[in-house]
Amino acid sequence: MTAPLVDDTLQLADGRTLAWAEFGAADGEPLFMFHGLPGSRLFSGLLVDAADAHGVRIIAPDRPGFGKSTFQPDRTFLMWADDVAALADHLGIDRFFVAGISGGGPYTLAVPHQLGARVRAAGVISGGGEMSTDDALEGMHAQNRAIFEIAKAGGPAGVAEAMKPMLEMLEQPPDPATADAGNEGLPEADVELLARRPEIGEALRLDGIEALRNGVDGAAYEACMFIRPWGFDVGEITVPVVIWHGDDDRNAPLSHAQAIAAAIPDAELIVWTGMGHLTAIDRLDDVFAHLLKVGSK
Repeated sequence: MTAPLVDDTLQLADGRTLAWAEFGAADGEPLFMFHGLPGSRLFSGLLVDAADAHGVRIIAPDRPGFGKSTFQPDRTFLMWADDVAALADHLGIDRFFVAGISGGGPYTLAVPHQLGARVRAAGVISGGGEMSTDDALEGMHAQNRAIFEIAKAGGPAGVAEAMKPMLEMLEQPPDPATADAGNEGLPEADVELLARRPEIGEALRLDGIEALRNGVDGAAYEACMFIRPWGFDVGEITVPVVIWHGDDDRNAPLSHAQAIAAAIPDAELIVWTGMGHLTAIDRLDDVFAHLLKVGSK
């Protein structure tokens, strides 16, 4: 995983620490990239080739409770827009792109909802949807579904307890003998990607360790945010939104993307045939090219 050009922290007005890293073209188009669940700013180290190719300056913040960012009790998706605005102001950036992958999806939509024209365009990549209804979990592989079912039954404390073995597993060097077991439930496209590009699996492991460096409370709280209504109407977003999703995604089923796209006026939904969740990493070149084009209109 490529080392960041910048790896720094900002003290916010309420005293919290917000960490961020930068990758790609230092003088390029600014794009705030939001990691998955669990994830950290270091995830964007996987996106450097695409960023360099299209002149994108990736600014990747850690959400509250992940990586080096302070946990924020009782936070909501909309509060994230305030943190992003503070970071953009700190960096002297007026207008910018936003994108998020997997669990970063709702944050990618909350920012243009709140900041309006400061956002040139928003891209949701393999994004998770609202899971307040039971049918929203249909089509997920067993491990993901279990976490959200625990969130519904036991709240953050229940999820935190369930996630402790995940942290222990991440901290162990990968064992080739158990690799197949770890891929159980993944679509064929994701399994093929991890076999063809083993550096992705290792990068995701290191990203997970960084995400949970201060424990699992941030991730546990965020899992519970997904199983409640998001607290804002995506239909009120007025900036261009593009949604990319694989039709064999078993982390966040295609139905999530379809529901979001249907709710946002003029949103563009691009469905990747035969692709899963992780295979989005292979298509970031297309994502950046298209998002920049949409945001330049």
